[in-house]
Amino acid sequence: MTSDKFRILAVDDDEDLRALVDAALSDAYEVVTANNGLDALVKLPKVEPDLFILDLMMPLMDGWELLAKLRQQPGHAKTPVVLLTALNKTEDIKKGYALGASVYLTKPFELPRLLRNIDVALRGSTPRAKKHAAKDLPGVLHPENAPRPAAPAPAPPPAHAAPPPPEATPSGVFLRPVTGPATPTPRSLPTAPPPVRVPGAPHGATSGVISRFDHGPAAVPAGERPRILLVESDAEVAEQLRHILDQLGDTYLAHDGVEAKEQVADVEPDLLVIATKLRRMNGYVLVDAIRELEEYQATPILLVTDRDVYKERLAVANKGVKHVIGKPIRPHQFHEMVGEIVKSADFRVRPKAAGIAELLLHAGRRRASAVEQRAAGGISGESKAAFTQFLRENKRPDQK
Repeated sequence: MTSDKFRILAVDDDEDLRALVDAALSDAYEVVTANNGLDALVKLPKVEPDLFILDLMMPLMDGWELLAKLRQQPGHAKTPVVLLTALNKTEDIKKGYALGASVYLTKPFELPRLLRNIDVALRGSTPRAKKHAAKDLPGVLHPENAPRPAAPAPAPPPAHAAPPPPEATPSGVFLRPVTGPATPTPRSLPTAPPPVRVPGAPHGATSGVISRFDHGPAAVPAGERPRILLVESDAEVAEQLRHILDQLGDTYLAHDGVEAKEQVADVEPDLLVIATKLRRMNGYVLVDAIRELEEYQATPILLVTDRDVYKERLAVANKGVKHVIGKPIRPHQFHEMVGEIVKSADFRVRPKAAGIAELLLHAGRRRASAVEQRAAGGISGESKAAFTQFLRENKRPDQK
């Protein structure tokens, strides 16, 4: 059973500020933290917050971009958002409210004022029903907010001992013990649906946002197929690798580093296959971005490179990348390497917040949103010509 408290997702790259906000709010609210916008998007489906507290200046994905993405999601189009930032210019404040912020507070800030604004923002609403209780979110909750063991009872003072001096506690300071994260409790994985082909999608077609393919027999037990995110800009190589990966899991394709960074939160991959040469963001920067996310610090990554494999393996070992393969790809070697990864004892298929159907629906909504945005900016001459040709070819006989 989930708590009847409101749940807040606080997003800031400053660890001290996250700890302060958590300590100040945790008595009245359930508090979950994220260290940047991308980390917040990854955690969002499981956390299901009733209110957001966002910093604006953060790496990987700043608060502006995160706020815009939240307002595009039907489930969070109206969720209260408190911006807590050092940006205090008038144009920044106007921009924040224009993007849909509920409250704009500047740093340094006073905790009582933050609490009052949160109270006002949530007034009249009730906590949304949660699929996951806070205590069931190990690896998602910040360590300060992890379940704590009961404090041992203090030993009785020896006879005739002088009483200990009282501890001074400054007024207005919130104190709470900090311990390490609790050990996650093993959970049974949900049964995944059997692979299905995207209706109407020809062989090799992509969705433009998220692409799922189903070819060949599964190499792992039914119901335990991992999700694999393949990031490759070369269409020919991507097609070759995709055919192999589809035998080992459900494969999703990103054509460049930026697209992959945006897809991680939706796909929730169990394995990433990343080429070093990518458009817009190279593979090394993408790996760094992935490792910044708490939930993906241990997720296996297979790096595909056209450099010397031995030197590349040494260069990326400190990023937690154990698997490197060189181009040109030998299909049998690639299949064997991926098979060893997914069958290894420490490989895990993570429980997913979104099923296959919901994932594809989300992809369709994102494509529709992109089309609407392009339409708002005007229709190109090429589109007008194509539309005119369509009308000409589909005119009814009775029309002139």
